Amino acid sequence: MVVVRAGTLIVAGSVLAACSGPGAGPSPEVPSGQASTARPSVVATEDCPTGTGETALPEAGSLFHQPEIITDYLNAGGDVDRLLETLTSGGLLPVYPQAWPAAIEDLDGDGQLDLAASLQDLSAPMAQRPPGALFIWLCREGRYDLLYQSPAEADHSAPLLLAAADLTGDQASELVFGRPACGAHTCFLAVGVLQWDGVDFVDRWRGSSEDLPTPEVSVSQPSPSAAASISVTSKGVQSVGAGPPRPRTRRWSWDEEMLAFMPGPDVWSSPVYRVHMVHDADRAYRKADNISAEALYLEALEEAGLLDWEADPATPASLDAYIRYRLVLNDLAQSDIEDAQADLDAMAEASRGIPEAGGFVEMAQLLVTVYRDSLDLAQACSSVRGFAEDHVSGVLEPLYYGYDNPVYTAEDLCPASQEA
Repeated sequence: MVVVRAGTLIVAGSVLAACSGPGAGPSPEVPSGQASTARPSVVATEDCPTGTGETALPEAGSLFHQPEIITDYLNAGGDVDRLLETLTSGGLLPVYPQAWPAAIEDLDGDGQLDLAASLQDLSAPMAQRPPGALFIWLCREGRYDLLYQSPAEADHSAPLLLAAADLTGDQASELVFGRPACGAHTCFLAVGVLQWDGVDFVDRWRGSSEDLPTPEVSVSQPSPSAAASISVTSKGVQSVGAGPPRPRTRRWSWDEEMLAFMPGPDVWSSPVYRVHMVHDADRAYRKADNISAEALYLEALEEAGLLDWEADPATPASLDAYIRYRLVLNDLAQSDIEDAQADLDAMAEASRGIPEAGGFVEMAQLLVTVYRDSLDLAQACSSVRGFAEDHVSGVLEPLYYGYDNPVYTAEDLCPASQEA
């Protein structure tokens, strides 16, 4: 039994693994380059009873609904390690890789070690991952009091303890926890941060992490130059139907004025699959960053190290044709009809004899023709969108790479405008 004790920072790894089945995590350690969890000394209150090993252990079966039994056990000098071993053998503790059954930390800043543990409700209807609650016992005036119990939720399994450290500079450790929700292939995690406000524990997390499938959580402690932060990295939906996965990270940083961990923007990982570089290029085009868009389209076209994902009707040949079409569009967005014609000619030559490319070649030819006649990209794009709506199987379905990737519409193929 590994118990997180004072002065230890937990960093949680893949919660996908956590949702796949029970296991044991590695010994906790503070990641290299991160600050120590040591805090300035505070005036200690009276010590609580310490384990003597002589107090009778409670039966595990009913403890979720009778946590006062645990309170009495602790105040009688019961040994915490033996208690947790009993809870584990009784199936009450959620045992997942790199998530911890308990934390022994000073959670209210009085210099005494407190206890936090998550318990599963085994009386709930049969479930692979039972619901449960997070319990916190504070050591106060020489005895343990149960000061916090989170409500059990039908939509989430028992909370996971992910980190315990002073993240806000208040000389007390905050608890980073997550409430898993797992489907057949993929888990999600509702992260939260509990802080003692002098009266109760309050959740300082703002926004939601539940849209980040297969999450990994990492915690960075505060430094002289940066506030504490908690990053959640999504590894993508773990299902073939979701298409090629691409990690993205969202970081929550402590905001002293808001007294909350506030979310920042999502940051995508560097593309591994060719289609993801195309998505980056499309986003650059939308933002009117035509120079970056062209560079990304060309890299997607030429970089041999990028992986191809094939799921009929999405094929490498159809993606190649789409990229060449976007190069033509990108030229016209810069009013460069000569480069557009040159790219169209190169597209027609490269696509000769490739059936999957036919629809994209026709679309590019239509785009150039209407633009040459009108010198109006909006009008040319309107014609292209009409073509796409009439040729869904030829130019839209080949761009479908699974439900965890962008799903293209006619508007996406030739946006009415770019964002300045």
